[in-house]
Amino acid sequence: MTLSLTLQRDGAEPLAIQIYAQLRAQILAGDLPAGTRLPPSRELAASHDIARVTVMQAYEQLLVEGFVRTQVGAGTFVTNL
Repeated sequence: MTLSLTLQRDGAEPLAIQIYAQLRAQILAGDLPAGTRLPPSRELAASHDIARVTVMQAYEQLLVEGFVRTQVGAGTFVTNL
């Protein structure tokens, strides 16, 4: 799965916040429906040439707010809101 993200490396917002905000918006808009598996953090980081920890921070914030759930060995999935 390829996510549509537009990142501004020299922007005022950190990259993790940009990723979080864009994924959250896509979830709320229904573009990423419940059950959708998000790409692994390594894959998303590599595809956008960013550090994996940046993606992990964004995913963690989505998890804390209940937008995604994780399943060990299976991945990160969008939840029912």
